[in-house]
Amino acid sequence: DHQLILEEKSLYSIEKFLTSRKIMYLQVYMHKTALAAEFMLNLFLQSLKSQASFEGLSRSLSYFLKRSHENDWNPAEFLPHYVMIDDVDIWSLLKENRNSKDPVLSHLASGLTDRRLFKIQIKDHPFELMSDDKEPSSNIPEELFQMCSNQIYNFEISPYQLDEPEIMVKSKSKELKAFSQYKDMQHLTQKLDRYYRILPR
Repeated sequence: DHQLILEEKSLYSIEKFLTSRKIMYLQVYMHKTALAAEFMLNLFLQSLKSQASFEGLSRSLSYFLKRSHENDWNPAEFLPHYVMIDDVDIWSLLKENRNSKDPVLSHLASGLTDRRLFKIQIKDHPFELMSDDKEPSSNIPEELFQMCSNQIYNFEISPYQLDEPEIMVKSKSKELKAFSQYKDMQHLTQKLDRYYRILPR
């Protein structure tokens, strides 16, 4: 039945594994540097795509940017192009656009290559909206400031998800018990909400 069943003696090993998963999300996947760099790169590619400016792109990277929807991707072409994209394609594109005439592209490309990343604020509760009369810094393009203004994001971390099939634990008496029914493990079922906003600089 594709049911994961483990012996009771492995209970604390499962706890360690799920705790490691929680730490990886909080300290690696959702690290401020990773969030800022990913946000800036996405914004850069979206801006490039909206202008239909594909000069300097590798053939494989342009394959994705020239298509407006996933349905436009030919399955027979998708994988060969995907596996051909690497860091060199991205870095070359960023360096090519450092001196772009478009201020948004230039600012984002320079920020990523110089590791001058946007500021990230993270809280465990929602942010209040910023005042509309706040002026952007003189070195930030107005259009870019408006793109990021009052954009609040959130992510949810749940080390052990109850909406998935449960891990069953077999006791010495051969009885099966769901992992979440163990009181010592219920802390892993609690969801952690984090909210963050991007401040360009």
